[in-house]
Amino acid sequence: MTEKIRNRWTRVAFGDVVELCQERSSNPAEDGFDYYVGLDHLDPGDLTIRRWGNITEGTTFTSVFHPGQVLFGKRRAYQRKLAVAEFKGVCSGDIYVFKPKDDQLLPELLPFICQTDDFFDYAIGTSDGSLSPRTNWKSLSSYEFALPPLEEQRRIVEVLSTADSVIFSIMHLLDVLDSLTISFVVEQLDNSHAPIMRLGAIATFERGCSYKSTDYVKEGVGRPFLNLKSVTRDARFSEVGVKWVRKDFEPNCKIKIGDLFFANTDLTPEFLLVGAPFFFPGIEANSDPCFSMDLTRVISHSELVETRYLYYLLTLPRVRTRMRVLTRGSTVGHLQLSAVPSIEVPVLPAGEQIVFLKRMDGIQASRQAVVDRLAVARAFRDEILQSTFGEVSIV
Repeated sequence: MTEKIRNRWTRVAFGDVVELCQERSSNPAEDGFDYYVGLDHLDPGDLTIRRWGNITEGTTFTSVFHPGQVLFGKRRAYQRKLAVAEFKGVCSGDIYVFKPKDDQLLPELLPFICQTDDFFDYAIGTSDGSLSPRTNWKSLSSYEFALPPLEEQRRIVEVLSTADSVIFSIMHLLDVLDSLTISFVVEQLDNSHAPIMRLGAIATFERGCSYKSTDYVKEGVGRPFLNLKSVTRDARFSEVGVKWVRKDFEPNCKIKIGDLFFANTDLTPEFLLVGAPFFFPGIEANSDPCFSMDLTRVISHSELVETRYLYYLLTLPRVRTRMRVLTRGSTVGHLQLSAVPSIEVPVLPAGEQIVFLKRMDGIQASRQAVVDRLAVARAFRDEILQSTFGEVSIV
């Protein structure tokens, strides 16, 4: 960026051009709101809100947001949860709602400024708390950056929006591929003529360890602790949600790379997380990991099924549905683990299992290629952000 262009930019504080929206609704249903958004509805690095809850399900959230406003997760800012609202609703108190204060800043540019590394580094650096750090508006409002003239803002928005549209297209491709994968698994297993067996005949189930809030320690200090936040609804592991517990926490509670788990507790509406399986791939800072009582480890009887085959059995829609039916509770759902072994599943002969898994390996390789492409697209977008704002941002 040339000095000539740089000199046309104005140094501003975030609070000079951005307003913290503080509209509240004590009765969202009566006030005409249909949806609510919590932190678990926001995906790291994705500006689109892809999930939400219905007000009719009940919520204690009161913070109001409107289309075009920016939702920023102030708790655990390192998770980089940020999105632009496309509808009106209410959100968690752990989410800040931003909008431009005046016409100095284009609304379309605001989310991109909030996506910069400098902004997130500042938010993380000014967060308070060890177990659940939160940033605060007073600190964020003091964040300084260089604001370009409006005509420059429009050009930047156009470039970044184009990059985001590429990312969105790849994510859509990923969603389609996942849907086709589920259909293929159903066709190969549920629609086969394989013998039907109960899960209890092909696997053993081990629930994790109980815990207290006092067991938690600062990230990276004790032992990695897998919990509900470690699994996604689409049956994948998420390292973002891993917590940490004392080094002397339950010595016999240990896991290893390749272990298979599923969620047996759920806090989400309609209990969509219950039964979601995932493999533990390991953690870079691996230090004797363990798992919570909200998860169940599944140990396959290898003479009957491979662990990977068991994973696909657990992803079958009817198996997931059955587990939700077996879940009890109002706000917190608890799966009746004693009933899980009685769930019936198709068990292909050993040779056919091998053929099926080879086909799935091919599908997963294709999926990984799309995931890698998505990573490249995001890295390119981030490079544009950094080259645009990084060299002129002031922290």
